[in-house]
Amino acid sequence: MAELSTATALRFASLTQAVDYICSKVEAGDPNALTASMAGLHPDDSYDYTRYFEQSVFPKLRERQKDECLRALYTGREFPTDQACFKLGGHDSELGYINIDFVKLDDGWALQRIWVCH
Repeated sequence: MAELSTATALRFASLTQAVDYICSKVEAGDPNALTASMAGLHPDDSYDYTRYFEQSVFPKLRERQKDECLRALYTGREFPTDQACFKLGGHDSELGYINIDFVKLDDGWALQRIWVCH
């Protein structure tokens, strides 16, 4: 089973801070900054996540951000206090099929992975 790689993952104290970070990287057209800051699956995973993210996920995320700013969509929402994992979006939800997964670490919330389900 793959492990989380948390050494380079950014920590967020609030959902507002996390969403603002994601939006700033999407608006800047910088998929590499997002993938570098994730606590995603360990690099020995069975597929090239960075390539998948850049080619499949990031364009959809940019289009979604153009349609409706994620900052406005998630204003007033917070990370849960009683869970170790949290998701924005998901199967045919407010983000369409985009999933933004977070994981709670000892020193804050980290962006785990952004992916698209079908």
